[in-house]
Amino acid sequence: MTSRVLVYDPYVGGHHPLYLRHLLGHWQSRGWPFEVVLAVPPAMLDLDPILQTLVDAAGSALTVESIPKRRGRAGLRGVVHNDIATGFEIRRLIHRVRPTDTLCMYFDHAQLSTAFILRRRDFRISGVFFRPATALRNRYRKSLLERVLRSPSLTRLFVLDPTNIDDLNRMAHRHVATWLPDGIEDELIAATSDSDEANSSEVSVGAAGTLRLLLVGSISRRKGIELIAEAAQLLEPSAAEKTELVVAGPQETSESEQINAALAQLRSSLADVRVDNRFLSTSAMHAHLAESDVVLTPYVEHSGSSNIVIHAAAAAKPVIATDLDLLGRTVRENQLGLVVDPNDATALAHALSTVFASRTIPFRADMARAFAQKNSASAFAETITGGLLEAIGAPDGSSEQRR
Repeated sequence: MTSRVLVYDPYVGGHHPLYLRHLLGHWQSRGWPFEVVLAVPPAMLDLDPILQTLVDAAGSALTVESIPKRRGRAGLRGVVHNDIATGFEIRRLIHRVRPTDTLCMYFDHAQLSTAFILRRRDFRISGVFFRPATALRNRYRKSLLERVLRSPSLTRLFVLDPTNIDDLNRMAHRHVATWLPDGIEDELIAATSDSDEANSSEVSVGAAGTLRLLLVGSISRRKGIELIAEAAQLLEPSAAEKTELVVAGPQETSESEQINAALAQLRSSLADVRVDNRFLSTSAMHAHLAESDVVLTPYVEHSGSSNIVIHAAAAAKPVIATDLDLLGRTVRENQLGLVVDPNDATALAHALSTVFASRTIPFRADMARAFAQKNSASAFAETITGGLLEAIGAPDGSSEQRR
């Protein structure tokens, strides 16, 4: 039988459709190294016409299984519920489509499943792991993670934080974890790679007299919109009246009341606030980036990476980010802008005031380009494809299904 991979993702917003685009486009360019069963909510394809086009073009190489949509942030009880539901759903799909391997696109919510429900030698589970640091810091979660890593069903973990790879492999007593670039489209990186920007340690912003800020992506409380609103109220009037903000991307509907309150607060503080509440194509996102001076990523309760930071780097735009684990470390090590204390509106206001007064922000354009190039869509897709082919025993995609 031909090797078959079940790709499972019950979440619709943020990076989820983008990652699937990277994978399907890469597999199409390689002539489909294995059959693909794509298990996603119908809303995933409805919201992303590019992804739908890739699915339509795949023909018999890809089939779609509809699954229920889930909320990504639902508190501890909600996460446990999602994880258990994921386990039973994946088990049902495995019995139905009999894949060689299953790729869970958000493994953080499949840990209980892998440790218990899917703990069988005839099941093969791989996954994209966003926040291993969260588990490694907590005694109980670390104990669960140890059981996950030693599950006979676990084949590969593709991990976005390179600092955790050795710890995960040591806990597993085998090589199971591989660093995964957090990919963006290659052509976006190529568009900035030939520029003649000097390797200066800072970049000028707000040259026209107005400081243009951008909050982009899936807009939610976790992305720090309330923190920005609080910081805006702390700005001196001379700075606030010459500061503009664009809030671009689909808003979390369950938090609409809080988001609208934050927007009202921002409109009372800043010179102008514009809202683009819709799913953004990559070209639309980069149109917003091109018009901005500084990108804001003041996330709260966040321990993973940020695809927005990579897009900003590719567009040669500095960021102001909260100093949270991988996010803060990425900005500091690659000199992509400023980091501020998390959940500290005064610190964010001080950073904005400093940038406004000096009309500069720390930023290395050459390091930003190198960082973006390292996180290309090609590198993302090649890493996952190579890991899957190795796990199923098909280095060139031609081996028989292993049962």
